[in-house]
Amino acid sequence: FRGCHPAPMADKDARTLFMRQCPEGITEAMVRQSYASLGEDSVEKVKWAQKAGQFMGFGWVILKTTELAQRALKLPPPVIKGRRPNVSLKETQKKTETEKRAGALLSDNKQKRKNLGQEHTKLFVAGKTLTPVKWTEQML
Repeated sequence: FRGCHPAPMADKDARTLFMRQCPEGITEAMVRQSYASLGEDSVEKVKWAQKAGQFMGFGWVILKTTELAQRALKLPPPVIKGRRPNVSLKETQKKTETEKRAGALLSDNKQKRKNLGQEHTKLFVAGKTLTPVKWTEQML
């Protein structure tokens, strides 16, 4: 029975809705009530973004299956505490080759500094700590 078991972690992004512009004081119970029409226990988990314990106005709703997530997206956005949050499918962050290259360079330089210890300061002053890179038009 597919509906009885949570979906595997591999498709978690495909089952996760991003909910932004949420009203202050929104609760998990309110979100679950909004999606009750999808079926009992259709919402697996609700997570709210917080910074220093303060609600940041957005969160994620993880549904049991990808099919439920697609159905939820077709519903009109729920009205919670008089506001209609913006709901979309969570977007995965896939890095481009240029971003991967830049990240790898930064990581390499960080490791070099760590390996050099105090010697890094002397090399930094002399301008010899960065890896030279030839940037192509495509990379820019």
